[in-house]
Amino acid sequence: MRTDAGPRTRWDGCGPIPPVSTPQKSLTSPPITPRGGPRRRRRRMIETHLSRRLFLGGASAAALMPGAALAQSDGRKTLAFAATCRELAGFDTIPNALVAGAARAFPDEDRTALAEKTASPDLSKSLLKTLYTGMYSPEDGDPTRFAYAEALMYAAVEDSLNVPSYCGGVPGYWAEKPVSA
Repeated sequence: MRTDAGPRTRWDGCGPIPPVSTPQKSLTSPPITPRGGPRRRRRRMIETHLSRRLFLGGASAAALMPGAALAQSDGRKTLAFAATCRELAGFDTIPNALVAGAARAFPDEDRTALAEKTASPDLSKSLLKTLYTGMYSPEDGDPTRFAYAEALMYAAVEDSLNVPSYCGGVPGYWAEKPVSA
């Protein structure tokens, strides 16, 4: 047991553990100012911002972006291709996903021929088949599906038929009597 009334410097096993006093460090540090003041700092930031290393890094990163070439494509050709799709299909509106998928599926020369209305009847028929099925099937390659629920074959019968594997109501809704019966 302790008999002196002074502050404890170490724990002797009796009573609560005394707080350890450590010197506190300041959380704020003095501001660091560059030599030359704010004007020089601003000029240095601009020089650093436009360095050759940063420019080359940005250019190489931009080359890896796959959508950049599509973003720079001619908008008039895209609009003409979409108009050709609407004209062939007979629909006023066609989902963007369907038109974009068809545009990606067809080669550039076929897309240009379709947009300029100089395509052969077989190519026009292939585009119409692609729009209705949502799948592009080239003669010499593997078929690729780019749309399912947006395919026009379901839009033609949407008032009476659901897209297969898409539920039209709650599970088991077909077992209940219709409300109108």
